[in-house]
Amino acid sequence: MSDDDPQTHRPTARRPQLHPRDSADGTAEPAGHERADMVVVANRLPFDLRKNADGTTTAHQAPGGLVTALAPILSRRDGAWIGWPGQPDLDLEPTRSDGLTLHPVRLSAQEIEEFYEGFSNATLWPLYHDAVAEPEFHRHWWDAYRRVNQRFAERAAAVAADGAVVWIHDYQLQLVPQLLRELRPDVRIGFFQHIPFPPVELYMRLPWRREVLVGMLGADLIGFQVPGAVRNFSRLAKNLLGVTVSGSTLSHEGRTSRVGAFPISIDSQAQSELATEPEVTSAAMKLRADLGRPRKIILGVDRLDYTKGINVRLRAFGELLDEKDPSVQDAVMIQIATPSRERLGSYIRMREDIERQVGAMNGEHASIGRPAVHYLHQSFPREDLASFYVAADVMAVTPLRDGMNLVAKEYVACRSAGDGVLLLSEFTGAATELRQSVLVNPYDTNGVKDALREALQMPAGDQRRRMRALRRQVLTHDVDAWAESFLSTLEDTKDPVAAARSRLPATAVKAVEELARTRYLLVGTDFDGVLSPIVDDPAAARPLVESVDAVRTLAVLPNTSVAVISGRSLAALRTLVGDIGPVHMIGSHGAEDAGITGIPVQATDSAATPAQLTPQQVALNERVIAAMEDLQQLHPTIRLETKPTGVAVHLRGTAAAVEKAVEQAILSGVAEWEGVRLLRGKKVLELSVVSTDKGKAISGLSRALEATATLFLGDDVTDEHAFALIVPADSDRLTDPDSPAVAGVGVKVGPGETLATVRIADPRQVADLLTMLAAERQRYVIHA
Repeated sequence: MSDDDPQTHRPTARRPQLHPRDSADGTAEPAGHERADMVVVANRLPFDLRKNADGTTTAHQAPGGLVTALAPILSRRDGAWIGWPGQPDLDLEPTRSDGLTLHPVRLSAQEIEEFYEGFSNATLWPLYHDAVAEPEFHRHWWDAYRRVNQRFAERAAAVAADGAVVWIHDYQLQLVPQLLRELRPDVRIGFFQHIPFPPVELYMRLPWRREVLVGMLGADLIGFQVPGAVRNFSRLAKNLLGVTVSGSTLSHEGRTSRVGAFPISIDSQAQSELATEPEVTSAAMKLRADLGRPRKIILGVDRLDYTKGINVRLRAFGELLDEKDPSVQDAVMIQIATPSRERLGSYIRMREDIERQVGAMNGEHASIGRPAVHYLHQSFPREDLASFYVAADVMAVTPLRDGMNLVAKEYVACRSAGDGVLLLSEFTGAATELRQSVLVNPYDTNGVKDALREALQMPAGDQRRRMRALRRQVLTHDVDAWAESFLSTLEDTKDPVAAARSRLPATAVKAVEELARTRYLLVGTDFDGVLSPIVDDPAAARPLVESVDAVRTLAVLPNTSVAVISGRSLAALRTLVGDIGPVHMIGSHGAEDAGITGIPVQATDSAATPAQLTPQQVALNERVIAAMEDLQQLHPTIRLETKPTGVAVHLRGTAAAVEKAVEQAILSGVAEWEGVRLLRGKKVLELSVVSTDKGKAISGLSRALEATATLFLGDDVTDEHAFALIVPADSDRLTDPDSPAVAGVGVKVGPGETLATVRIADPRQVADLLTMLAAERQRYVIHA
């Protein structure tokens, strides 16, 4: 299991009894156990062991999202789980339960010291966490790491069936993918890193840097929590090993690997339901009563680790108490610090430092029966932990670096009442998803103090608005979605084009096959809701990696052009899309053009680039923006996106009453001004001082390029202008010299009435369609 997040619960689910075995090293596969079609390889087995009086060992399911996510999947596939049982020099026979076979791997006491406590947790762990503590480099630790990784690889080779899927987890087993590849080239290998992957400057300190990269590149799919880790890995692989990097594909010594970000999550629905159980809500009420019914409760829940920033939040709270800040009046902090790696010297010293810090704060600020900080160095069952989440007004999560941090997501899932504030370090993977939390730099004590003050004093309405967005993110991106996303991508590495084709409706497949064979193809696409999933915060939108890869391929093919046509400003669009090759970027619904062929997009009769606005249009645009800023003062929950030719008023996340009031104010006000045009989109109203739309943009570009077929993908009402002008090749409108119509296919993404002739479900199917089109088009232009 991952060491990325705290294991804060005591296990409750029982597993069958395991019996000792006779083999010396734990690697031999006993007779009577069939090989598995799916194998998970992790440092730990998904249980904790308890020795019984009769000499047998009882296993209890261990805590953690990884077990929750993968156990049902493995059971459905008659899968296997390979891992260390948690005790030294313990030989156990494999055991089977609920369709899942557990294969214990024996580690000696010396291997635990050198492989686990040494290289894994005193070398790799601090190095990968920004060297918060100084990593140690010892050759005999590295030797033990290689030896144990070889043992895990051999066990996986013995357990996996022909063509099986093997999913290897985390930093303790980074060499296993390549070692297994050498033993079993027939299996599909996935590797997922739960902790961060460091930047070049830090990673280069590792003496065995090349060997580790080669080990990971043995996988068909390499997954990380966030895109930043993907970039770090790809850059290092290119610089150190000469790997060829093309989007998400890495090519090395005749093999290719895919790399991507797959942010892990929790069983959010189960966590949310747990928080509403009577026993949990009663325990939360009793907890507040036992604490003396304070005005505010601040909660920290962490594995006791120097990366978690426990001292950061204690220091910030202590200074606010010292200053008698009103925000902390009648406030208490609960800090749960789960025991971890208690034999390591750095952890022993850290525990002593934190307990001294807590003691000093309570010595100065506690009263009889009322400590300022309640410090609990113990684990809790998940039901008890849920009661802490329900009781807490503010959840403080301040790691100096964390791969994800699932505690933040657990807190959000438990806030079914819609209140509470999450204070979250910018340096967690969770921060990339939970943008409505109060984000802090844990290295800035004053910043943490300010954020804690803001969290403690946040009005109830703001709490509900933020928590509503956070819960929507957590509840719709759960641990099942994470596992399914990774495994489906891993399966696709066999034949990604065939996999993409299988997920598309027949109408889309037929359209792609016909478009791919045209003489000159123009592919146009919207950004939000098409290349990128819709998100609450427009600035957080990112295109799917698979779509970007396909666009890059299409853009460099002969007689093929690609255009991204969006309502976003051109500057914002360039930032969000990034470098995807020679692609036309057309912003503001066609008003801003960055043509790459020297052919401008004739979006309006008068030209519509920002530099060509008349003085009257410039003045009018300034008035429009000022009016919308005044409207925002009345309705702070709306978001404004200013553009060179107008302003977009984003309504996503606002209350229905606010949305209605804002729309009415715009319709009866600015929208009636002479020279102002209103465009309606999904949860957005766009006001522009130029007359243009995506239909004119795609038609103008298609005619300028003399395209024989045009594909346009869109999801919004504003995309209907383009769909209206794209007609079948046999349409009479194409023979009218005055008609702006062009031959091709319109593809509607998502629900709603449309003029498009083809419909697909979501941005994932957009990626499938573009992947298939890129492959079909490539075949056609090569053989044409």
